[in-house]
Amino acid sequence: MTRATWLVALLALAPGVARAADLDLDEVKDYSSPQRFLFELKLGPFMPQVDSEFSGKTPFQDVFGDSSGIMVRGEFDVELWRRFGTVAIGGTMGYFSKSTQALRDNGTSTAPSTSTERSGSTTGITLLPFSLLAIYRFDWPADRFRVPLVPYIKFGLNYTFWWIDNGDGTASVSGQEAKGGTFGWELHLGAAFRLDILEQSAARTLDVELGINHTYLFFEFSLIRADGFGSEKSLRVGDTTWAAGIAFEF
Repeated sequence: MTRATWLVALLALAPGVARAADLDLDEVKDYSSPQRFLFELKLGPFMPQVDSEFSGKTPFQDVFGDSSGIMVRGEFDVELWRRFGTVAIGGTMGYFSKSTQALRDNGTSTAPSTSTERSGSTTGITLLPFSLLAIYRFDWPADRFRVPLVPYIKFGLNYTFWWIDNGDGTASVSGQEAKGGTFGWELHLGAAFRLDILEQSAARTLDVELGINHTYLFFEFSLIRADGFGSEKSLRVGDTTWAAGIAFEF
């Protein structure tokens, strides 16, 4: 074929090539990867309600003070149903630790310690809470009308491992190791802001290349009751608090 013939052929194919390129761009623009899971990372103030089981006495506050520590939690959800909102089940794991100088022990075999003087050793409490949650997110307006705010509710059961150490290992109380676990329940009410609306092209790129459907910043109010369902034999390690964090839906 002559050069003139090649040129004519290319000119004839050019409109078809342009239409194919436009089609590919449209497909990418409308593309949405499968959405099945959500992961959250959050933190907030936390103060175990240990003293709530003692009438007028505050042994926990006397040792650790009245300032809150930080609870860090991770959550992984599996989305089961997505129509008028999203129904999911989720599991969480958290970590909380607080330490201070221990009080000197002036107790005897028949009387507890009453000292308020600090010693040179340290003592600390560590909580490792796990929970199983039922979750509903009202994300239908966000999906259909691009409303960026997504309210949600979570409710479930929890179990918290806890232990108290004295610098040399696990502390003991009345001859028993100061460690154990407490069952309970929790409720979370919150709202998430869908960040996609701020930069839609970047959100689309995350979906196409990494499979991340949506990204959120969120704030939630938490009612955590970890008291053995009212048992007098359980250490109360829940709190009424809040948390904030970031979430990825994929």
